[in-house]
Amino acid sequence: MRQLIKRRLLAAMIDMALILLMIYFYAIAYNGFVEYTNLSVKIYHILFIIYGYFITQEFIFKTTIGKRMNRIRVGFEEQNLKNLTQIVLRNSFIIFEIFVPFIYLIPILINNNKIGDFFSKIKLIYD
Repeated sequence: MRQLIKRRLLAAMIDMALILLMIYFYAIAYNGFVEYTNLSVKIYHILFIIYGYFITQEFIFKTTIGKRMNRIRVGFEEQNLKNLTQIVLRNSFIIFEIFVPFIYLIPILINNNKIGDFFSKIKLIYD
């Protein structure tokens, strides 16, 4: 159990690092490549990047890059609209988990599920 939690937290850190890189490069492109001392991006652009990353990765590949590196995948068999709805519901709690980390950590430490996993009824599969 402890090993699974470590793998899941490492996967989350890898995904967040990739998202921060995407936001950084988007900010440079958004503000122009010449002057990047004052990088500003609107909050809805950041939300689009975060949600877009998780939803597209999990729906198309059944895993994110961080999860793939730790041999974790989202547990559903076929791609259909119901699974897309489940993935959107699962990832709707991401912003709360980023800004209030104990919302992410406490459920994982108790039963190895995020709040979004509970509501969407998605299980992660550890290979």
